Amino acid sequence: AQAGVIALAAMTGAPLVPVAFAARPRWRLRSWDAFEIPWPFARGAIAFGPPVPVEGRDREAARKDLEAALAEVGGTARSAVAG
Repeated sequence: AQAGVIALAAMTGAPLVPVAFAARPRWRLRSWDAFEIPWPFARGAIAFGPPVPVEGRDREAARKDLEAALAEVGGTARSAVAG
């Protein structure tokens, strides 16, 4: 997670909601973000996590919490399409 999204959430007072998408089968691009494109008729899953509050907290701690939440929902989405 980048510092910009944390700064924006701190300025607005809005919590950040971690969201992840996974599909199988899919193409994975060889780009900096490893963007994934689902094949036609692929199985897909979207996972949402609980909101991560930022307002009134240390920004680095909030960023680390957001990264952990994103990793958790990413694993949930991947496991939903794995079977």
